[in-house]
Amino acid sequence: MRVPSDRAALACPPGTTLASTPPTTPPRASHPPRGETPPTATVDARSTRPGTPDSPLPGDLPALAALVAQLLNTVQRLDARVRTLERDHHAPRAGPRDDADIQVLVAIAASVGSVRFTSAQLFRDARSERAPELADALLAADIDSVRALGKLLARLEGCTIEGLRLERVEVGRTGIWWRVVVVPQV
Repeated sequence: MRVPSDRAALACPPGTTLASTPPTTPPRASHPPRGETPPTATVDARSTRPGTPDSPLPGDLPALAALVAQLLNTVQRLDARVRTLERDHHAPRAGPRDDADIQVLVAIAASVGSVRFTSAQLFRDARSERAPELADALLAADIDSVRALGKLLARLEGCTIEGLRLERVEVGRTGIWWRVVVVPQV
C-alpha cells in the first residue's frame, strides 16, 4: 500500500491502526515550560513587576516599609468608609418623610382610636369610605397599596408624633397588627 507524501505523517507502522497509536500534540507556543520566563518579558532592575519603574526591591526596606504603611492606611480608610456606607444603607429609615406621613398617623388615630388593626384593614376602610379623612390622608401621602401603607407604618413605628405613637402589637398569619397609643405630653 502506497501512502501519498502529504499524508506520510498519518502512515502507521505495519500491524497497527490509527486507533492504536497515541496522538501526538505539539507543545503550545503561547505558554513556556514551567519555571521558565517567557522570552518577551522584560524586568526592570529596580522593579518587582515587569514594567513598573522605581518600585523598591526587598533590599530597599525603608522605602518598602513606607509603601506598606501607606497602603495599610489607605485600606483602613476605605474599610471605614465601606462600613459607614453599609450601615447607612441598611439602617431603618425611621420617622415621617413629610407632613403627609404625619397626617396619615393622625387620620389613623381618628378612624380606629386605640383598637388594633392591620394595614389591610385600614386600606379596606379607606377604600370603602368608612373613613374619608383616612382616604384623603393616604391619597396625599401617595399611599396606593396595602404594601405601601405597611412600609409607612413600619417607618413610623415607635415614633411619637403629635402625641401619638404607633406600636407593633403582634405578628400573625394575617399580617402585622398595630395600634396607636396616645402619649401624654410632659
